[in-house]
Amino acid sequence: MRATIFLSAVYCSMTILLTSCGSSNEIILGERSDKLIYDCSNFQPRAESPQQIGVLLQAYAQTLVHAAQNQNLVTLEALQAAEKMSDWRTMERLIVEYRCSHKKDFQK
Repeated sequence: MRATIFLSAVYCSMTILLTSCGSSNEIILGERSDKLIYDCSNFQPRAESPQQIGVLLQAYAQTLVHAAQNQNLVTLEALQAAEKMSDWRTMERLIVEYRCSHKKDFQK
């Protein structure tokens, strides 16, 4: 299981290096006061409060659906493993990396 997470992290990191994040190098999860802003080229964990974890869980569900629809099985399995272990930091990193590499699909 840990090998799968490690491999997915390597895969996602490679994807980020090979994929541009577009004109803006940021992604935003959530809205209003609970929104989390991430720099695609310099991931820094942001989710701290219970409300922010809630934003992360909402982004998790959306990202999981997108990964399944696009047959990104490595990301799908890594996200599910992180959620099962309540590993919020790994989940946060995977979500941000995935959304940065698929930015056009998540724009509002």
